[in-house]
Amino acid sequence: MKILVIPAYYGFGGRHGFGTSTEGVFFREQAVALAHAGHDVSLLYVHFDGNRGVELETINDTGVRGIFVHAKPLRVPVNLLYRVLLMIWAFHRSVLQERPNIIHAHSYRASLFAWPISKIWGVPYVITEHSSTLSGELPRQWRLVARWGFGQADAVLAVSNGLALTLRRYTRRKVLVIPNLVQRSFFTGDLRAPKGPRRQPLKFLSVGRCHPNKGWDVLLQSFALLVHSGVDAILQLCGGGAECPDLERISASLGVDDRVQFLGRVDRNNVRRLMEECDCHVMASRVETFGIVNVEALALGKPIIMTDTDAASTIVNDTNGLVVPIGDVEVLALSMKRIAETLDEYDSEAIRERCSAQFSEAAVCARLTEIYFAVLAENPVRSRAESWRPRFGRN
Repeated sequence: MKILVIPAYYGFGGRHGFGTSTEGVFFREQAVALAHAGHDVSLLYVHFDGNRGVELETINDTGVRGIFVHAKPLRVPVNLLYRVLLMIWAFHRSVLQERPNIIHAHSYRASLFAWPISKIWGVPYVITEHSSTLSGELPRQWRLVARWGFGQADAVLAVSNGLALTLRRYTRRKVLVIPNLVQRSFFTGDLRAPKGPRRQPLKFLSVGRCHPNKGWDVLLQSFALLVHSGVDAILQLCGGGAECPDLERISASLGVDDRVQFLGRVDRNNVRRLMEECDCHVMASRVETFGIVNVEALALGKPIIMTDTDAASTIVNDTNGLVVPIGDVEVLALSMKRIAETLDEYDSEAIRERCSAQFSEAAVCARLTEIYFAVLAENPVRSRAESWRPRFGRN
């Protein structure tokens, strides 16, 4: 099947170097996995990184045909319309000759690019929502975009059960849950021996960034309670950010700075190594629509603790970890102590196996392929005239 991926934002393929930021990394990983599964995948995006004129570039990114427009930005009020027009132009120039069967847009703003292409050329589109911003109060113009985009799509997907519930504010359509996937490399790491002498100290890991949404201030307080209760443990915080110095001061004021390691930004390979070496991954987020690092820890057979955010019911079950209330220092400390006391009861092989069945590349791509074929069965190739009829009744 020929699939065109259209992301709302994308940090790869810019003129300043491939992979200059990790924005849209989940879109890229899914596109690569679909290509590995046998689909013909292209990805289209406009980068405002040009000095003058417009340049069209095509690259091969691990089996995905990346089509990037490099253009000089105009004034802010017209940049959005300019990007829409550039997307239509690039589709006509580079994609139409390899006409896709389906368009997969990522995040509600991408519907502004997917919808006109879908209507002009009669290609159905599905949209996956990832963004936690929809859980808050969007500006009016973006609420309208979200409602319109979801209403016009041929299928609406969300990455977690909680986010699917949030989307009910914007659409009466049925929202399907398709989670983000875990790269296959995480399913090949060594597993902790299910039984045997426990190493000391116990090692807790949290991968994220120094930002209030990640709740590391709460985690530090909980960890201090844990240590002061007599548990021999260390905490590794993996991620950078402007608030790291404040968190280091909190750690010192709690008297646990000798047991807390601030590791800063760490690349993906070293994240995997840290997860292999830890005993439990902890996520104390105040807001989280998914949290791929939790699932990566599960792929390595590690139990997890996470707060009751949108993603909790999608990821955590009674065999792989614990869910705690958001911002509750005492309950998080008690949960960390419970993990310390019952670590040997968690079956690493079973955790990995269940994770693979739900979050592996093969599992996610199989679900997506089913949805694509279902959409195509309901949408035979439309003529250009038919495709221009807005579906106002689909909210």
